[in-house]
Amino acid sequence: MKDDKDIGLAFKEQLDSLNNIPEDIVWENIQGKLDQKKKQRRILLLLLLLFTLSMGIVLLSSKQNITNDKKQSTTKKNTSITKETEAIKHLDSSLYNQKNKTLTPTKNTPITKNRKTKIINYKTNKYPQQTNAFTIPLQQQSFHFPKDYYLDRLHLSINSKKEPKHQKKKKINPPKSKWSISAISGLNTTYFYTEESAIDVRLKNNDKDENTSKSLGLYLNYQLSKRTTIRVGLQKMSLTYRTKNIDVTNLLSQSIALQHITINDSETTQNFFMDNQLIDLREEINYIEIPMEFKYALLQKKLDFNIVGGYSLLYLNGNTIYGSAKNHREFQIGTSSIINNTNFSLNMGFETNIKVVNSLYFGLGITYKHYFATYNKSSISNPFSMNIQALLTYKF
Repeated sequence: MKDDKDIGLAFKEQLDSLNNIPEDIVWENIQGKLDQKKKQRRILLLLLLLFTLSMGIVLLSSKQNITNDKKQSTTKKNTSITKETEAIKHLDSSLYNQKNKTLTPTKNTPITKNRKTKIINYKTNKYPQQTNAFTIPLQQQSFHFPKDYYLDRLHLSINSKKEPKHQKKKKINPPKSKWSISAISGLNTTYFYTEESAIDVRLKNNDKDENTSKSLGLYLNYQLSKRTTIRVGLQKMSLTYRTKNIDVTNLLSQSIALQHITINDSETTQNFFMDNQLIDLREEINYIEIPMEFKYALLQKKLDFNIVGGYSLLYLNGNTIYGSAKNHREFQIGTSSIINNTNFSLNMGFETNIKVVNSLYFGLGITYKHYFATYNKSSISNPFSMNIQALLTYKF
């Protein structure tokens, strides 16, 4: 029990032993991070101040424009009202002067008895019945028109200046729809940047023939602005090319000669190779294409001119390799084993349209398409195609 110490002293000794001061590098890192935070806060405050100042300037300028427009409209209204009131006051004064005039005969005005005269009723524009009363000759009478007569004449004169009598009424056309649909038909020609063949690497020195294939589809168009249109489509298209004059005898074996072909019927294919020394092979890749493109009108006249850009998603719909020779008709050898199921392309081109009837337009377009993921082997280059399309567009 003598060795027992005070609990407080024991804790104090343990804590004194833990007085390890961090190194200077640690303090410098902490100080650097704090400085960065301060700088970031200052930058944020400056950005907020600039934003508030710019918003204030915009609001003040808009209010000044609104007040100026209101002042101009009120001044125009006041000037038109003052002109009309001045004209009415002038008419009222003339009417008042005419009322004060009397028709009492004077010495110089001879009065005729039983003289028949015609007095015109200006309200009805008719001649009243003849009377035998004492009347003043028509030439010396002061005619009193009613006040409404002058006001009606004033109203007609003011309106006649504002609205011409023979002005044609403008026809209000209903708002045009921004939607349209296009039917397309095209021809696609496939090319390669290099001379190598996707059927077999050893066929790179053989002649290549770029075959042309057809495409059919639809576009749904939406007009974003006067010049810009976006469209989404659905097409059925294919890429095809031919490798010519293949010497079968120089290959290692007839059935395994071609590296990237899955042969359907080995017997018929082997007989075909044995019977013919020179053969041609044609590869056809079929796709379902979903193009997403935009059009921008550079020229808008009777014949408009547009630039087209976008991309396409392509889903494989089948691939076939055909063989043919001089003495043998074309038949199906098999399929390619290195083609991806999905592909995509970059599209760029031009398009022109001309109006046929009210809502029907005919167009022609040329599009360049570069394909990025045709084959699953990086050693084989991807093809590109040039497409010529005819479009028939109906605007709703």
